[in-house]
Parts: sequence; structure tokens; C-alpha cells
Amino acid sequence: MKLLKYFLLFVVSNSILTTAWGVQNLQTCFSPGGNCDQVIVGYINSAKKTIDMAIYNLSLKEIHDALAQAKQRGVKIRLVVDREQALGQTSQTPSLIQEGFQLRYGSQKGVMHNKFTLVDGTWLETGSYNYSISASNYNAENQIYLNDPEVVSHYAQDFETIWSSGLEPGAQP
Repeated sequence: MKLLKYFLLFVVSNSILTTAWGVQNLQTCFSPGGNCDQVIVGYINSAKKTIDMAIYNLSLKEIHDALAQAKQRGVKIRLVVDREQALGQTSQTPSLIQEGFQLRYGSQKGVMHNKFTLVDGTWLETGSYNYSISASNYNAENQIYLNDPEVVSHYAQDFETIWSSGLEPGAQP
């Protein structure tokens, strides 16, 4: 009985917080085994206007293909990636550059280790999940999707900062 009481308290508290925070929808995904690659592809496919992506490692062909389809639909896409990871053997970055995507390398000290995507300026995906085969099939990773305007705004501001300081491919650091 005590356990049921605590569970109900948790559910009610969670509902109040969710309403107070303005979160209309919240989705999580855990890998391996959660099909997080398909969740992020669906998220990219939902874009109508913009995709801003800051990602450490992008090696999944499925995500490359979803971005290419979004671009064909007229979605404005900007990507900031880690330069060293972009040069990796399985990286999709060279293809994205060749296909004319707006792409920059993070120019901060250390690695560009962000992992987040903003869709249409209203939705955010973030977590430990890299868009990679290892993240999907082997690593313990997580994603969260939310649309809290204040949180999304903070990530959008951070994206603008790393985008404006990023280096275009071919530029010297």
C-alpha cells in the first residue's frame, strides 16, 4: 500500500511539473536495443523548416539519408561537427560536404562533443547518443526529446554561438 501511495505521488508530481514546465510531449530512447537511430530519423523526417545539428560523430547512413531527404524538401539544415571525427573512416561528413550542406567544424579548445539537434526551432533532441553505429548497437546511450521553449531557446543560443565561431571545411584552424 505504501508503494502504491509513493507511485501515485510520483505520477501526480510529474504531471504538475510537466504542466508547469510547459512540456507538451517528452520522449526518451535508450540504446542499445531502443532503435534510437530510427527515432532520430523520424525526428529529422518531421522537420518542416529548419534543422540545426551539433554532433560529435555522425556515421549512420540512415541519418545522412534523412538529412538529404529533408534538404530536398526545402528544410534549411546547418551542422556543426567535430573535425577529427569528421575525418574518420565511417564519417558521413565528407558526403554531406560534397552534397552542399551548410557545415562547420567546431573551433573550441578540445573536441566538439555536443550531441543535440533542434527541429523547426521548437523541438530539441539531446543526450549522450552519437549518431553512430556504436551508439545504436553497442554503447549504453540515451536521448531525450522535448519542446520546452526556455530549454530549446538556450540550446538555440548555444548553437548560434558554436555556428558563428565554427570553421568552414578547408579553413585553417
